[in-house]
Amino acid sequence: MSTPTLVCDRDIAPNDTFAEMFDEAQPVFSATTVRDFLDLHKDATDIILEVRSDGGSTSEARIIYDMLKGCGKTITTHGYKVNSSAMILFLAGENRLISQNSDSIIHPVWVDAFGLPWQLEAQDLRMFANEIEAEQVKLVDIYCSVIGEDKRVEVTQLMAQTTNLSSDESVRLGFSTGKLVTKEKSENSNRSVVYTNKMFAAAMLNKKNQNQMAAKEESRMDKVLETMSNMAKAFVTKNETKTDVKVETVNASAELAEGGS
Repeated sequence: MSTPTLVCDRDIAPNDTFAEMFDEAQPVFSATTVRDFLDLHKDATDIILEVRSDGGSTSEARIIYDMLKGCGKTITTHGYKVNSSAMILFLAGENRLISQNSDSIIHPVWVDAFGLPWQLEAQDLRMFANEIEAEQVKLVDIYCSVIGEDKRVEVTQLMAQTTNLSSDESVRLGFSTGKLVTKEKSENSNRSVVYTNKMFAAAMLNKKNQNQMAAKEESRMDKVLETMSNMAKAFVTKNETKTDVKVETVNASAELAEGGS
């Protein structure tokens, strides 16, 4: 029996706002993704987490880390692209294998200014600064709980410089327990490749709705064309049989999806 594999190849976030607006499948890797996977493989004693992500939300990554650590299963992580908060997920493995040509970027915690309010007062900036510093401490604490407290100073300095660790450095520092040896080359996808059951159902429902809408559009257009054809035939027939006949006006309309006629 093969070991169940969970793939993280997307941004780490609790949700995608735009996907929710359009009722689409969530193109993110979240705690919900992990919960669905664990529920689906309750009887598995071992699982593999394949990480190839640029990271995302550190708070969501910490939740996933705790879920994996507390699931009671032996976790092996395979790292191909372990950037930013994706490193937190990678460290959840008891066995942590890094690929030879991997990316492993560690950097200070930061926030996306695009999501901040347009007007900020000094008190607001201090509040954000305190939150960032607190999140930084939590991040380094997780690192050191796995790689060892003796690495705190060195890792903090490497983070401050935004360092892309080589596979050898990753092993030396303790982020990885060894090198990943495989004959297969992992694809580095940008967005969602692995669906949970809920995601797959949502995607299928959305596709079904699109197909039904297209069928309705085709049916309405057929009615419009049929009506126009009947009008033309009626006009030609009346003119062939009587030249002085009063042509009746045929009132025909068909409602379109956009609301016109």
